[in-house]
Order: sequence, then C-alpha cells, then structure tokens
Amino acid sequence: MDEEILMEELAAIKGMPVRRNMHIKLKQAVPSGYPTEKLKSQLSAVGLNCEETSEERLKEYKEEVLRDFPEGNRQAFYIAKGTPKRSLLYSNMTGVDGKKRNDVDYLRALGIEEEEVNGSWIIDDDASGYRGDLCYISYAPHFDYLRDNFKGIFSGSYAGENKEINEPTGAAIRDSFKTIAMTACATVKSGLQKPDLETIVSTILGDNTSENPKDYVQDDVLYTYLVNGYDPETETAISVGVLALKYSICIENYEDKSDHKDGRYNEAIIQAEARFVSYSKEEDIKRDVKNLAGFQNRITDMEVFQDMDEEGGMIEAIPIVKKKVTVYTNQPPANEKTFKTGMPLAGVGDYAETMIFFCPDFENVGYIDNLQSGVTTTYSRSVTVGFENTAGLSISAEISMEMDFVIAKYGVKMGVNMSLTSAWNQSQTETLTFEVGPGEEAYLYQGKLRSIVLRYNPSNNMFEYINSTLNSFHSDAVKTTREPIVDQKTKEVWQEMKKQ
Repeated sequence: MDEEILMEELAAIKGMPVRRNMHIKLKQAVPSGYPTEKLKSQLSAVGLNCEETSEERLKEYKEEVLRDFPEGNRQAFYIAKGTPKRSLLYSNMTGVDGKKRNDVDYLRALGIEEEEVNGSWIIDDDASGYRGDLCYISYAPHFDYLRDNFKGIFSGSYAGENKEINEPTGAAIRDSFKTIAMTACATVKSGLQKPDLETIVSTILGDNTSENPKDYVQDDVLYTYLVNGYDPETETAISVGVLALKYSICIENYEDKSDHKDGRYNEAIIQAEARFVSYSKEEDIKRDVKNLAGFQNRITDMEVFQDMDEEGGMIEAIPIVKKKVTVYTNQPPANEKTFKTGMPLAGVGDYAETMIFFCPDFENVGYIDNLQSGVTTTYSRSVTVGFENTAGLSISAEISMEMDFVIAKYGVKMGVNMSLTSAWNQSQTETLTFEVGPGEEAYLYQGKLRSIVLRYNPSNNMFEYINSTLNSFHSDAVKTTREPIVDQKTKEVWQEMKKQ
C-alpha cells in the first residue's frame, strides 16, 4: 500500500490530523481540463480533419478515456515539458551548475518549459516547490539508480508500456491518450484528481516532429509536479512529488483518408515510461540527492560542452572528456571508459554518441617500378581523405579535437597528427603525386583507420556499438617505401622474384 494512503488511514482511525511537513506556497486555480474544442484545434494544427476527429467523436473518445480512471487525491501544481535529447543534460547539472540557479532557471537550462495550462494549484513562490531536486531525482538514470541500489529506502515507482495498434486515426489518438494516462496512473498509487489528469492529457499532443510528412511523430518528456493534502492557511502539504512521463507516438500515414474497407488501418506505435516519486519529509529529498553521489562518481569525467544563449539557456550539450581522441589497436569494449575517449557527435534523440577509432593501418595507393628504366617517372592519383561513408555523420561545428597515433606494421612506422572538426562531415578528394628516379622503385601508402559509433542510452545506462556505422577513415598522411609493407614470408617471396 502507498505509504501516504496508510498514513492518512491511520490518522483517520486515531482521529488525529494528518501531518503536513512539506512547506510550499501555492495558490488555488481552476484546472484547465481538456475542452473538446482544444483537442479539435490540436488535431487541425497537424492536418487531421476527418470524420474520426469530429468534435462529437472526440468527445466520446475523451469520455471513454477518463471513465476508466478512479478519482485520486493528488493535484497538479506545475506542468512542464521537455525533450528526450535535452534530458541528456541532467546528469551534468548537479552540484555547482544546478545549485547556482533557482528552480525556474534550472529547468529552463535543461530545455524544460512550463505548459500554458493550470492544475488545481499554481506555484506562488519561484524559490520553493522543490522542482530542481525533484527534477534531478526523476531523471531516468538517476531514478533507476536509486531504485536499484536503495531498495527499501527509495520510494519511487515505475511503469512502462509498449503498444502497437491498427485503428482509424481518431481511435489511435484515443488509445495513445489512454495508454499514456494508464501508465502514469500505474505509478501514482493514491491517484490523481480527474480534472488534473484531464489537464495533463491535454498537453500530450504537440507539433509533428517526423521527418516524413506522411507520418505523425511525438516524442516528449512531461513533468507534472503533484501535491497531496495542501493546506493554504499553513502553506504545508502531506507530500510533494513529481511524475516524469516519457512517451512517444508514431502513426504511419496519419492523414490517410481511405475508407479502409478491408479492415486494415495504418500502424500506430505508442510507448510510455512513467516514473513517480513523492516525499513527505524534506530531509528524504536531501537523502536521495546525496545518495546520487554514487551515480555521479561513475560519470565524473564526463564533462559538458555548453553553448549558452542570451538568456542563459543551454543550446547544446555534448559529453566531452578531453580534447584528444584515443586510437586503439583493436576495437575496444563498449563501455563508459571507451565512450570518454571518442570524438563527440551531435546528439540524436535520447542518445549521446561518440566516434571510436581503432586499427591503424597502411593502405597501398601506388607503386612505380623504374628498375629497368633510365628516366624519372611521375605518378599522380586522386585519393579520398576523411570518412569513406559520410551518410548520417554529424560532427558539431563547435568540436575541435586532436588525434595522434602511430601506424606500426611489419617493422615500418609512421606518426600521424590530425585535427578533427566539422569539416570531416564531408569527405575530400586530394591528388597525390610522387616521383621515382631511374633504376629505382617505390611504394606509396596512405594511413587509414577504422571507426564506429558508440552510443550511450541514458534510459538504461548502457553503452553499445552501432554496427551499421562501421566505417573507414583515410588520413592525410602518406609514406613511401623501397619495399612493400608485407609479412616476412611474403617479403621473402618478393625478394626472390626481384633477384630473378
């Protein structure tokens, strides 16, 4: 049973008032709810105007969604929305950076903006509300770390849902609301008051973020700050908490107006993750923040590159450990240590990515045999410098990193020093020219590396290689040799052939 429900029930049995230890200053408001005309307007804004999205049908859908949820105790006092990409900043915003800001600035720096809706209460004091600490605790890797490592101490609850449906657009919207709301309510044991739940649902739909205009894609993180048993006279509450709801909606060919007489509709994929934690004592919040030091120790060296706009908001954040990329002899294991030694790439969705370089080698790009000639021979060849495949490659314009490595093969060595910048987002073609005099021969080699993207997923704190990104990187360093760079056995054969 929920600890707060038990506390309230025990107080009722004993005929005693429930303790209110959480000090917060709120003022009462009228919940915005979810007027049908607002839903209609949201759908029209993304081009959905059909029978399935008529006001009459949408009213039915909304009533159907809300009918399944029991009346709860908790009320919303602050609703904000961010993006999964921005959430990568969280683990770097603790301590010095995070504590220098008030709650509003702190959330804004993370790309989290307040929604233009009201719950049952609105915050009346920017300095209170516990939003900064609650936001920090509810960040998925932090939340999961506390849940996994402090069982019996950390009171947070989690629920997840992944659903695939084939229905008309309107029904897909209904099921999206229902799936996301059900996931949220599964974590809040004492429930939400329906006007507040309705308001929360009204913020789910947003601008279409799909690169394919035929599809509808929504990918957001919704933060709802909740209060239980607030007394405006004493400015105290039984508890204060946060519901962090990460969700995505993808509806293929969402504007398709065909009659679907065969019973087949466009596929919709709905994913939702809800994390909820509530506190009845401020010292418990401080305890969990302190306990996250263990998580922070694992990412101590993961610095953040910060580009600040005029208002102090963070535009971009890329985990950068140092200004030098490590080149490995072989592909290293996919872990945090390796991640820190790569070249940062522009973030994609929920993930952070770095480019890992390994396996330095020589590539033969030319040979001139003048052993039986009395003239000087000149040889020219166009070669690629940079990545062999640049599709999907995205090095930030602000990135500039050094790469030093030595190619050593069969007794031949060559040192290479390069700068890695956004210029390498496009490969380049250069012309190599070398001359060989009479009675001489020479081999021309270009230094090359292998590369692969290593991805960090903050939702599960896992690192993995994206095998489809395996690539070749051709350096701008070349070397000429009198003999081929081959193994000893092959060299012996070559020398014997040369004698003959």
